[in-house]
Amino acid sequence: MKKIRCPKCDDFVLFDEASVSVGSVAVFHCEHCGHSFRVRFKAKEKADENAPDYGSLIILENMFCHRQEFPLHLGDNVAERKGCLVFSIKDCNSNTGTFVQNVEVTKKEQRVLNAGDVVSLGATTMIVRIPGEDRPG
Repeated sequence: MKKIRCPKCDDFVLFDEASVSVGSVAVFHCEHCGHSFRVRFKAKEKADENAPDYGSLIILENMFCHRQEFPLHLGDNVAERKGCLVFSIKDCNSNTGTFVQNVEVTKKEQRVLNAGDVVSLGATTMIVRIPGEDRPG
């Protein structure tokens, strides 16, 4: 069983993923608010094999899913210092806080991330992977 969120009330609607196919449109009915909505199931985009590896965030623990890995891309999460990439994180007034190595990231602070750092965002715990770097010993 998979979950999808209702766009009106944000509650979860459960469905059997075997009942939908790529390219199909499914209609869901939210039992919580009564809203009906349609979802088109598209094929997953294949990753560009020639894209540079900037690292990833590896999800270790999350109440909604098992292990996942999300690639990092150039943008707000990356700065360049003396020819090397520097990753950082900040808390944007979250209710549960942002923690790096079990130390809270305070308001207006932007913490630099290193390879192997454990980051916690609410119920999600992840580890930072930077290519070519090992966790400092």
